[in-house]
Amino acid sequence: MHGDPGLGKTLMAEAFIEESGLNTYVLCRNKDSSDFIKEITTIFKKAKKTAPSIVFPDDMDKFANEDSDHCDAKEYVAVQAGIGEVKDNGVFILATVNDIYKLPNSLTRMGRFATRTDAVKIIRHYLAGKKGSDTLNMEDLANIICYRSCA
Repeated sequence: MHGDPGLGKTLMAEAFIEESGLNTYVLCRNKDSSDFIKEITTIFKKAKKTAPSIVFPDDMDKFANEDSDHCDAKEYVAVQAGIGEVKDNGVFILATVNDIYKLPNSLTRMGRFATRTDAVKIIRHYLAGKKGSDTLNMEDLANIICYRSCA
């Protein structure tokens, strides 16, 4: 989820996490770079072992220095490696970002988080048992969200 500070991204993520009841691992930048990179690696490993689980990188655009060249920062490389490590292992990634343009394209590129088939499954799961329009078309919704970043 991305948007200006104060919109409630973290609050919404926390509500989702609480409702899910899953093991959750929160990543917030509160250590120096080398310790934080170790923490990122450790959290993804724990999440994989305790799946189904959630990894919640909060304010992910703050994980690296604020300079214009930080997109190749080791912190983002560690997150990307962690995502690759848990792929297809029951680990859900839910991130908040104030400025999505501070993230490297490799983290937000098309297809990073879902395929069209995954999108249909996600939509069907979350809309199951909910009232909706008779004209609601799951395939159209899937076309909107597939091949997008988690944001």
